[in-house]
Amino acid sequence: MNFNNVKIAHKIAGLVGAVSLIAVGIAATSAYIMNDTVTRFSHLTEIKAPARILVARSRAALVEAAFDATATIANPGRTPYAVKAASDEPKAVARAQKYLTAARAALPEDATQIEDLFRQVNEIGPELAAITEDGLADRNDAAIARLQAVTPKLNALGKQQIAFNELGLKESHAEAAKLQANSTTAAWAMLIIGFLAALCGIAGAVWISAVTIARPIGALSGAMTRLAGGDLHTEVNGTGRKDEIGAMAQAVLVFKENGLKAKALERDVSEARSAADTERSQSEASRAAAAREQTLVVEGVAQGLERLSSGDLTFRLNSPFPHDYEQLRTDFNAAMTTLQDAMKVIVSNADGMRTGATEISQAADDLSKRTEQQAATLEETAAAMDEITATVRKTAEGANQANNVVAGTKADA
Repeated sequence: MNFNNVKIAHKIAGLVGAVSLIAVGIAATSAYIMNDTVTRFSHLTEIKAPARILVARSRAALVEAAFDATATIANPGRTPYAVKAASDEPKAVARAQKYLTAARAALPEDATQIEDLFRQVNEIGPELAAITEDGLADRNDAAIARLQAVTPKLNALGKQQIAFNELGLKESHAEAAKLQANSTTAAWAMLIIGFLAALCGIAGAVWISAVTIARPIGALSGAMTRLAGGDLHTEVNGTGRKDEIGAMAQAVLVFKENGLKAKALERDVSEARSAADTERSQSEASRAAAAREQTLVVEGVAQGLERLSSGDLTFRLNSPFPHDYEQLRTDFNAAMTTLQDAMKVIVSNADGMRTGATEISQAADDLSKRTEQQAATLEETAAAMDEITATVRKTAEGANQANNVVAGTKADA
């Protein structure tokens, strides 16, 4: 499983859980060590030490039994003190045996040595009983002899008991020191382990916060700053993560994509605006060119009509008109040519009529013939007038067309 896909809360919970488990482990180990130490120390103080005290008490009881036996020798027989001493002697021996029995049960590891002490007490007990009996009977010599015989045994048993207790005391001291050393070592070990666990927890927390949280967030912040500054080609890292950083990276990526879309839309709008401006400029240029062309045509036609109105039938529109108005110039020039030709015919016919009127007076005999000629001339004149009338009508139509074009041009302007 990729660690980057784990939620931040789960990462922190995992770290806390690991540290908690380590702490619980340390606590459990410490509790186990302390419990074991307490148990062993309790065994030492509550079982071993009292058991060795029982061995010492058995020695004291045996010494008391020997003292009671000696009291029967020192006091005349059947005196109250001697009787009481004789009664206490077996009780003291019994106590010594009881103490050793209890010590043997409490110290199974020393059962062999305690069993040997118990055996010696059992041997000495009857001898002390015999001394007591001799003392009560005032057989003091026999009692003293028995006492002298048992005294080395009592001394040997006492030394053995003292040695046993001293050895046990040394062992107890050694075990107590060992327990204390183990407890101290365990405490230091737990302290060191806890310190190392804390260091690991801190290192894990720093790593999680710095490497998996702070560094990616810093990278995303830098990317957002660059995107806000207009750098829409900056790379957005972490989009493949499944945690909160990945969600933030996805949001920044959406911001970047929206910025790219907005940039493309702005570019399209700018291109459309530029195209519209270009088209508007071209349209305005076209309208200006058309206006110039119309002005040129109107001025040319107006000049031709002015010359026509002044009787100048030789005027022609020689400068080419724009393509759309070239036919108008051609028609105007053709009309002027036709009108000029018609006027020439009229002038020529008028000259002929003037010549014929002069000759009427000179040649009356040619009157009828001339009349016929004049009739023919009049017919030609009528035909010429018809042509002139048609030409003038066509010219008027051309002028009307020019006026309409001028009016339309002004309306468009």
